[in-house]
Amino acid sequence: MDAKDLLFYLPLTVFMGLSVFFLLFWRLGLASSWHWSAGFLQTGLGFALSTSPVEPQFDQLASGILFIGAAYCYGSALMIHFGVDRMALLRRGLALSFLAPHIYLVFIDPNLRLVLFVIEMVFSSLLAIAVFKVVGRSKNVADRFLIFASFLATLDSLVRGVVFTFIYPTGEAMSEFVESAYNLSVHVTTLTICLLFPFSAITALALKSVDKHRLAAARDPMTGLLNRRGFEMAVEQLAKSGKSAGAVVVADIDHFKAINDARGHDVGDQVIIDMALRLKQIAGENTVLARFGGEEFVILLP
Repeated sequence: MDAKDLLFYLPLTVFMGLSVFFLLFWRLGLASSWHWSAGFLQTGLGFALSTSPVEPQFDQLASGILFIGAAYCYGSALMIHFGVDRMALLRRGLALSFLAPHIYLVFIDPNLRLVLFVIEMVFSSLLAIAVFKVVGRSKNVADRFLIFASFLATLDSLVRGVVFTFIYPTGEAMSEFVESAYNLSVHVTTLTICLLFPFSAITALALKSVDKHRLAAARDPMTGLLNRRGFEMAVEQLAKSGKSAGAVVVADIDHFKAINDARGHDVGDQVIIDMALRLKQIAGENTVLARFGGEEFVILLP
C-alpha cells in the first residue's frame, strides 16, 4: 500500500473506530448523546464510498445523504452537550430540503461540481447553526476547544465548497470524483484540521462526566441537598472568597423515629424530602443547605 492509498484508507478506519468508541462512551453514560456515534458512523460510511466506489451516481447519492446526516447528528450532539434548544424543525427542514436538488444534480442533470457544492453548503450550514447556538455556553477550556474545533470543521467545509466550485472547479462527470483534487483535499483536511473535532469532543465529554460524578458525590441523592462532604467543600469555597462569616443552623425533625415506626420508612423518606423542599423555598441566594444524615439538616447563612 503506497502513501496515497494509506491517505485514502485512514479516514475510513479512523471514523469507524471513533463511532464504536463513542457508542461505548454513550452506553457507559460518559457521552451525553448517541448522536456522536451516529455522526462518525455516517462519516466513515461516506469515506467508504470514496475508498471502495460502487457506481459513480450511486456513490454520490449515498455519500451526500450520509454526510448531511452526519452534519445533522454532529449539530444535535453539540447542542445536547451544551444544553441548548436543538432547533430540530429548522435543521430537519434544511437537511430534507437538500434531497431534491441532490437527486436532481445526480440523476436528472448530472453535475459533479454542483453536487459537491450543495453538499458542502448544507453541511457547513447545519454545523454553523449549532456552533452559533452554543457560543458563549462553554464552562471550561475543553468546551471552548470543542466550539473552536466545530468552527474549524464548519469553515473547512465552506472554504472547500467555494474553492472547488469557483477557483479550481471540479469536473462535471461523476466518474471524475475518485481521482479529483477535491477528493484528495477532503482526505487531507479530515486527517489534519477536522480530527480536532472528535478529539476535542472526547476531552469535553470526559471532563463533563468527571464534573458530573464529582457533583453527584457531593449531593444527597434523596433530597438533592449537599451532603457532609459537599457542605465542607462549599464552606471552603466561601472561605477562599472571604465570605465564610455567618450563622450556622442545625435542625432536625422532632419525633422522626415515631413517624418511621408508625407510618413506615417510605413515609419517613417523604417527610425528609418535604423538609428539604421547604428549606429550599425559604433559603436566600447565598444560603448553603445540607443534609448530614437521617433527619439532621445544616444551614449556613453567610
